[in-house]
Amino acid sequence: MERFKSTDISSFVYSYDRVLKPNETVIVQMPRPSSNKRSVNDIGWMSNSEGLTLYGTLSLHPSEESEMWQEISPFDEVNKTISYLKITNGPQVGRIIVRAILC
Repeated sequence: MERFKSTDISSFVYSYDRVLKPNETVIVQMPRPSSNKRSVNDIGWMSNSEGLTLYGTLSLHPSEESEMWQEISPFDEVNKTISYLKITNGPQVGRIIVRAILC
């Protein structure tokens, strides 16, 4: 399980940037809201790999094999209540960048 990293002093902006091997799958925990960060305000993502697929789940205990993943297509709005992202790469090396802003 991997995590986002805070990218600013106030800890309201988080990012996940990674190069994935061919056919690699990773699960990334979304940043957790706290008393001064009440909720996820916006989520954006981009990739240079056509074979990369992004999924989201509301589950608190996800696994790769769970059927509780919903695919997030390019240009879809990402559900702001998701707990985890699952990123599945295709047959080539690919890079993914995900950014989350909390408010």
